[in-house]
Amino acid sequence: MVVSKNTKLGAEIINSKRKELGLSQLKILIFPGIKSENGELISSHRIRNGEINRLGKPYINEQWYKTNLSLPDDLRKELEKPFGLLNDDVLKDKNQSELIISVGDVTTEKLNKLGFSHQLSVVDFKVARENIFSSFSDLGFSGNEKIVLAKNHSGRISHDSLI
Repeated sequence: MVVSKNTKLGAEIINSKRKELGLSQLKILIFPGIKSENGELISSHRIRNGEINRLGKPYINEQWYKTNLSLPDDLRKELEKPFGLLNDDVLKDKNQSELIISVGDVTTEKLNKLGFSHQLSVVDFKVARENIFSSFSDLGFSGNEKIVLAKNHSGRISHDSLI
């Protein structure tokens, strides 16, 4: 049985149970583990939590927690343009397992009205820089969602936006 030093106790419990049942004990090999880019051990728990990918590369650069990020002007111009038309086939499967992130109040409101489960929404109660919505319930939220309030200037992500 290959385990880490953190899970060795579990392996010993398994062997103890096997001994009680009259089964032979399994050899326990302690694997030292592999460290991710940020120096912490790669683990399935950290991968499932979205901290790192399977190769140990963090999804979030730790420097992002210490500074505000700005969208470059050339990219900002590019992202102002619609990417294309909405593919209605995507909207047919409300039970899809992919991660859905809604950006913008109108998009978020539409997904909520259609009954889509999305894991993250970025809203500011504005449409085209005009105050249109006044509450999360206006956007179709139930009130049970975790809300993180952050102050961002246009085209920026403040370090307190990172959860």
